Amino acid sequence: MTFYDVKCLTVDCAKSNDMLRIPFSNASQPQQFGMTGTRNFMVKTSDNEFLGAWHVLPKSLIPTVDDQIDFDNSLKSGKPIFIYFHGNSGSRASYHRIEIYKRFSSFDYHVVTVDYRGYEDSSGIPSEEGLTEDGISLWKWTKQRSGSSPIYIYGHSLGGAVAVNVAARLCDSDECPKGVIIQSSFSSLQEACYGHILSKPLKILPFYYSNVLNVVSGEYMVKERIRGVHCPILIIHANQDAVIPISLAEELYKAAKSRPASSGKVVLEKLDDTQLGHNNIHRFDRFSDMIRY
Repeated sequence: MTFYDVKCLTVDCAKSNDMLRIPFSNASQPQQFGMTGTRNFMVKTSDNEFLGAWHVLPKSLIPTVDDQIDFDNSLKSGKPIFIYFHGNSGSRASYHRIEIYKRFSSFDYHVVTVDYRGYEDSSGIPSEEGLTEDGISLWKWTKQRSGSSPIYIYGHSLGGAVAVNVAARLCDSDECPKGVIIQSSFSSLQEACYGHILSKPLKILPFYYSNVLNVVSGEYMVKERIRGVHCPILIIHANQDAVIPISLAEELYKAAKSRPASSGKVVLEKLDDTQLGHNNIHRFDRFSDMIRY
């Protein structure tokens, strides 16, 4: 998360979002990325943005689904549905994300994922409010088609903050997801910027606090909003994460523990494996067991 990322996420960086689009990428054709059993579709938000999205089938259903109607009906199969919110760089077609979709599919779960406004083939300009609205829109799209199938929300890095914002909004409307999983995320954007490895040499500069950290003061206050999430929460973080320190996951865990007991359990999994880092927790050998908590 660089200073440019901070500016873009708070939409103080102006009107162009070209830096969030990947040259020569075409996420509207998931098969080009090796994604079988996957459809591309567009989600319309309440403020009239259009978002590129994928629906990845559980492995067992891939041979039985041929067209758009079959895809829609498959969401009513009773198999778990994971709404996945990605981090602040790349797109829904980034390599490590494709890996996690394939793992979920192999566990026989649906995955529904989206590129936020301003990313890849989605319209608009990103902001915290806008990304939350994108998440709510994807939830509504999924809920309308899912029948009684359980829906979980999974967020990675920035997506963890989006997941908490969305889940808190849903719980406030008595529509909580079955559970929320937060991978490699942070307690607030300001604390994430302060703890980022690239910020260490900047801390000696006199303008660092006033011109950099103050820009994001009050943005993505995840540790406050998580108190409004009244369903089970799993927080996963690698001890060796060089992008977001594990101390921020611990802060998030403390905040989640302060919820009423009726909100459901909260679990913090701290993983001690140097190969996992920020993006590769899905490669952990106990990953399937953790997300079945």
